[in-house]
Amino acid sequence: MGVYVIRRVFGLIPMIFIITVIAFLMMHAAPGDAFSSILNPKIKNINELQEALRHAAGYDQPLIMQYVTWIKNFFTGDWGYSYVKHEPVLSMITPALVNTVILSLMAQIISIGLGIPIGILQSRFPYSKFDYTTSTILSFFLSLPLSLGSF
Repeated sequence: MGVYVIRRVFGLIPMIFIITVIAFLMMHAAPGDAFSSILNPKIKNINELQEALRHAAGYDQPLIMQYVTWIKNFFTGDWGYSYVKHEPVLSMITPALVNTVILSLMAQIISIGLGIPIGILQSRFPYSKFDYTTSTILSFFLSLPLSLGSF
């Protein structure tokens, strides 16, 4: 069992690397950048200002160096600065992350709290009206697309 767990953990390393590379490349494949969208186009010498901001953010470095800096900043907690809201990105994500964790925990508690008793009753009374009814209802909800089931 220990060998299996160690193998699975080491298997995560290349997968996480590939996912981060894909996410990084997708960010760079998006048209434009933050500086061209937040600056007023009527500013005199806007091109020089955009170039100075890109240089300060490190966008003029090779892509591999940008990736290494991005990963280092991610793992050290420096997730950047929002030029729209004028605050660190991590401080913007934290309240939403707390709410997401609370919502996930409550969903798990409700699912387990309902699922275990229903499963026990279904196994206790197989082929009964309760078994058929709950199986039909649960199959209906399981077959719903996630977008319909989460409104």
